[in-house]
Amino acid sequence: FNTVKQITNTAAAEADVVFSPDGKKLAYASERDGIWNIFTAELTRKEDINFPNATVIEEKPLFENNTVDRRAPEFSPDGKELAFIEDRDKLMVMDLSSGKTRQITDGSLCFSTYGSFGYSWSPDGKWFTLSCSARNHYPYDDICIISAEGGKPLHNLTESGYTDGVPQWVLGGNAILFESERYGMRNHASWGTLNDVMIVFLNRKAYEDFKMTKQQKELQKEIDKLSEKGNK
Repeated sequence: FNTVKQITNTAAAEADVVFSPDGKKLAYASERDGIWNIFTAELTRKEDINFPNATVIEEKPLFENNTVDRRAPEFSPDGKELAFIEDRDKLMVMDLSSGKTRQITDGSLCFSTYGSFGYSWSPDGKWFTLSCSARNHYPYDDICIISAEGGKPLHNLTESGYTDGVPQWVLGGNAILFESERYGMRNHASWGTLNDVMIVFLNRKAYEDFKMTKQQKELQKEIDKLSEKGNK
């Protein structure tokens, strides 16, 4: 197909591909030289508006002489930073302009046997939500949040004792959507589980707005308009 563009052509396994917010850069993991590293592929000509029609694509590794597994890249909402999982248990962030990295988690509560754990940036880029094994009871993870600054503690939001995972920010960063087995067929040290989609609200207003009916929302809009007029 004319709309399909092959980016890599290697014998190595490659995975975890993501677009930058502006769509002009890709980040992905590749197991070249027997170890996972993060690579980026970027449009270099301003005339090229997208990858399928690009004439020149520049690929480069995020780390030269890489000696540690690094996977699961995710661009920050503004595209200036790139998060990734290092050595299966640490969430890291690189400033793409300076190349400096900072550590977000210390490896004690977030880890995975298959290379990475679920996480995502908040819409404002100030927080991460992620899967965490708060009681060292992997893979029965909880959903946590942590500051994107680095050096801050994890905050456990679920503490269910069952497997929670795949957290994603919703409602403009005011809530987190995730899957959980706590109410279905549960995985008690065996196979077989049924997941439900659940939501945790991070403030009362988001919860109250979510619970409103369509009529209540319309009424609230009119109340807000009157309140704005009264404040002028």
